[in-house]
Amino acid sequence: MRCSLLLAFTLSLFLCSVVGVQARAFTNKAGKTINAEVLELKGDKVQLKVGRKTFLVPIVSLSDADQEFLKTWEESANAAELAKAALTPKTSKHGISTEPGQSVYKSPKGEYDDGKYVIYVPQSYDGTKAVPLIISGHGATQTGEREMVKWPKFSEKHGIIVVCPSYASSQSGLEIAGKESQAVMKDILMKVHDAFHIDKSKVMHTGYSGGGYATWYAMNFHKEFTHLCFRCANYYLTVPGQLKSYRKWKGHPVYWFWGENDHPTVLGEIDNALEFLTKKVKCDLKQEKIPGHGHADNVDTITRAVDWFMATDAVAD
Repeated sequence: MRCSLLLAFTLSLFLCSVVGVQARAFTNKAGKTINAEVLELKGDKVQLKVGRKTFLVPIVSLSDADQEFLKTWEESANAAELAKAALTPKTSKHGISTEPGQSVYKSPKGEYDDGKYVIYVPQSYDGTKAVPLIISGHGATQTGEREMVKWPKFSEKHGIIVVCPSYASSQSGLEIAGKESQAVMKDILMKVHDAFHIDKSKVMHTGYSGGGYATWYAMNFHKEFTHLCFRCANYYLTVPGQLKSYRKWKGHPVYWFWGENDHPTVLGEIDNALEFLTKKVKCDLKQEKIPGHGHADNVDTITRAVDWFMATDAVAD
């Protein structure tokens, strides 16, 4: 706190010295001199204030000394703006912080776990360039906060913004839970895109175990998501009936992997899931059985998902 106050005080002095410039003498090439205050630079002109009047003056019409002064003035003004921006709270109109680190929010669309979702912003994020986005669904009985424990190192390594919602659908594939999860997903997508500079060609929904249901529902957001990854995920025969837009995923990248020793329920659902993806959806499917792997989500499984996502190009609609 003391450091922040000291920085703010120092910045205020700096801004005063730059922005509150006193009137100085400007001389044009013809030798005429006026006392004026610099307001701003506009391309190849400078806006000067003389009394209550302002004038746009071509910079090249001023003396060499004045032109050098304006270069220094512009550099100082830019530095002041950057310093001011560094102290300005970075919060979107929906209350989403863009500061690096982890934050927890609540979606009014969710009842499960009070609609909580967690956002992790990597230290490298400054809003100047578009970054990838991953939304990850947790397994049954879990929450978004528990899911996020696995993700920060991947966010930092690849410069990815990661969101982990608490999904009702992770508990069951029933339609009522699916509708709630889709409402939460829609709300989060809107708020995240408003707050952050997202690379729209790199947006993945992934899910582990029961989080697979939400990943299926992400098919209904084909304009928002570019990649899907199912990590040892569930599938019910009733799922396709809840997917109005699955045909839009034709040719789009989808990755499905499971463990050789996965949960019996997952193993029993794989054939139906892969048949749906290959014959109905007709996506660009990568499928993989991991030798010796059980029903678990760990560094290896998330590494597989993230590496595939970062290396695989999206398909334009």
